[in-house]
Amino acid sequence: MKPIRKRCNLEEAAGLLYRLGFSFSLLFLLFSSSFVKKLLLDGPAYRLLFLLPLFFLLLSEALRFLFLREYRLSDLLSWALILFSSYLSIRNDQRALIHGFLLIYGARKQDIRRLFRIAAILLTAGAFSVVFLSFSGIILYQIGEKDGILRHSMGFSYPLVLPAYLLTITMLSLLLLSPQEEAGGTAVPAGKAGESGPAQPLGGWGRLLLTLLLFFNLTVHRWCIGDLSRGMSLLFLLLFLYLSTGFSKKTEKLLSALDRLSLLSYPLCFLLSLAAAFFYRPGAGGWLGRLNSLLNRRIEYSQLSLFRYGFGLFSRRISWVGAGTDLNGTAVPGQYDYVDNVYLSVLQRYGIIFTLLSLLLLFLAMRYCCRRRWRLALYFFALLSFHGLLEDKIYLIEYNTLLLLIGPAFSEFLEVLRISVGKKRQKQGYRIRP
Repeated sequence: MKPIRKRCNLEEAAGLLYRLGFSFSLLFLLFSSSFVKKLLLDGPAYRLLFLLPLFFLLLSEALRFLFLREYRLSDLLSWALILFSSYLSIRNDQRALIHGFLLIYGARKQDIRRLFRIAAILLTAGAFSVVFLSFSGIILYQIGEKDGILRHSMGFSYPLVLPAYLLTITMLSLLLLSPQEEAGGTAVPAGKAGESGPAQPLGGWGRLLLTLLLFFNLTVHRWCIGDLSRGMSLLFLLLFLYLSTGFSKKTEKLLSALDRLSLLSYPLCFLLSLAAAFFYRPGAGGWLGRLNSLLNRRIEYSQLSLFRYGFGLFSRRISWVGAGTDLNGTAVPGQYDYVDNVYLSVLQRYGIIFTLLSLLLLFLAMRYCCRRRWRLALYFFALLSFHGLLEDKIYLIEYNTLLLLIGPAFSEFLEVLRISVGKKRQKQGYRIRP
């Protein structure tokens, strides 16, 4: 009994260390996107907050490797991908991405629903803290103007940051409120492999939370003018309400077909992004020209960047000029040429190899949701794929915590692959025998 008890204690310790790293990492990434970062840069606090989550995450993996003996060849492959991705992010001066890579990998041994609950609480508390600090005058509260309309930053470096966090909080809250049959199936218990546990039925507190989410989405839109994030949040709410009603069972055949089609959403949007950038002709008019005008010249900027910088196998550092500000609240000088399309942004910054790997991992994560009948998470993934056509931040873990599902999905894929290869070798061994 002692070895079993010791292993359970080590397992709990590794899980606790991961959750500590997860919590500190989310708060660090959130505060880094606000003017709180300016307060931290004056001393060693910023480096400490950057390294502390990494220390907890690496210590958790060290326990699993040295004492729990859980590492296989598949884990070495995962670490090779982490090191490769971290190298590309460092070359691109995006070191904070290392947090996301380690969080996704470590999630393979965690209860995903528990992580979503922690993320929802921390992001809500962190965003509220930034807004409170800005209203208190401790950090910068900036007011900009677009088309004669005032836009408030609420303490963040750009007015659209707070609506983006509110979108993530809305998504996580709805996933936690999702009915049991939409949360991984009744036969799938919560476990260390990352499966989702049963959800609580929607009651009075759930309705209150839905009301608050709707209220804050509409209110934040009024101050920050975050049309896109507000629209996605409302879509998420409508989708949740539809899947939570009995009417969705009447369209089960249609939804089953939509499940399979959703798996192709990210490759489809990637190809659409490339096609729009290549075939767009400035000043030619037509439906593509009208669409470009409707999207505030986003297709035009994507084409200019693609022809100016191109893309290669590996990363390259590109400095686009956007509408954001520096830590002093002043606009970055230069002509606006920012690429809001996440597919082209990742392709140009991190190269074709990283992009194709990302598409494969997203496909595995969506298939993971589909096999467990977690339909709400699957459709959120699909909606975010279209959201990525106009938003470049959905590849960041703090703006899209749903990416944690890549960890258990990739781990499961490698395990199935290992078993199938072992069975194939076993059959070949039987054939060789006389």
